[in-house]
Amino acid sequence: MESLRTVNPFKISVVNSSFGRVTTFSTELGQTLKAAVGYREGVLFATDIKDKKHPFSTVFVHMDTEGANHAYLETDGIMPSFFLSPEGEAFMSIEPYDPDKDMEIAIPLFNREEVERPSKGSRPFLGDFVGNFKTFAILYDVNPWDRHKPDKMLAIEFKNGNIKKRNQVKIPLPTNNSIRIQDEQIHLLALEGEKWLHRSIDEKGNILRERWINPTQRFFAQVLCLSFEKESHILQINEGMLFMQIVSPEGVTEDQFLFDIQDPFYNTWPAVLVGPDTYVVKFNNEFGNGWFTMVGRELVEFYYSKGVNGYKNLITGEVFEMEMQELIIFEVVARQENAYAVLFYPYGNTQPKKEQIIVLERSVDTRNAATAD
Repeated sequence: MESLRTVNPFKISVVNSSFGRVTTFSTELGQTLKAAVGYREGVLFATDIKDKKHPFSTVFVHMDTEGANHAYLETDGIMPSFFLSPEGEAFMSIEPYDPDKDMEIAIPLFNREEVERPSKGSRPFLGDFVGNFKTFAILYDVNPWDRHKPDKMLAIEFKNGNIKKRNQVKIPLPTNNSIRIQDEQIHLLALEGEKWLHRSIDEKGNILRERWINPTQRFFAQVLCLSFEKESHILQINEGMLFMQIVSPEGVTEDQFLFDIQDPFYNTWPAVLVGPDTYVVKFNNEFGNGWFTMVGRELVEFYYSKGVNGYKNLITGEVFEMEMQELIIFEVVARQENAYAVLFYPYGNTQPKKEQIIVLERSVDTRNAATAD
């Protein structure tokens, strides 16, 4: 295969402040964010850029730790999704240009001259990359609309830094599991009736261990951490109130109130691990969106867009001002330890404005946070 060639399709502006570094990538005709992941302590994202010759061109951008931005043009396909090898190298699944076939191939992002193009493709896997386990990259897919359709897991095995094989499995019921790879174990948590089922599985989907949990509130929003040997922390929501269910190794549950934003939550997304016992969760509701950060049992920051041009930390009152009145949060990714990036694009009165991508890079102050034993 041929390596990617560098391109320069953006007008880039950078603003540094005490809140963090904000980088804006602007294009003339528009662009659409497709994927993002933390990579080499920086940020890697894919965007489809409109141009005058083609409907769009897929471009990858690597924002490195020194503040430099490197852009590359993709020529081998469309619809990229990222995953990382156990060594932290960037790979992706991409759909080759073929109007008669719906398939994807898995290839490295860089150093392609060292590999041959896969001769066969696979049916596209719709799940998300959730982390690495042993010699595997793990992707997971759920169908929230059908409780009888099992979750699917794709384990991509690596050997000597290269992809060896793919193995897709169906996970035994119940469905709609939240997944967390922690302490060299793959953990699942699902609602079944009035209880929660906590399981650990291997890369083939075999159940290794399980237990039933009796929560103080039935529904959970997102998993922070899961363990059979240590505390498990699970987020719960009741209208605009945020709680954390703490589960001991013995199965004893404790309810901890965290915050009340006074407005009902609509959605939350899976927690992003950004440091030891440190997680960032994005959310939205009727009045805006935002993100919050947990360190152990403590909520250390809560940013909300309601009522400000930008985001206000409801804990400290600090306001992160931005020129755009409305922003959509595309993704939160981990960078260096206790550091993360938030990727935004502007939203117009009726539909998204797609000329710009905005990336905020900031760190979390964990010095005074209380953590679990």
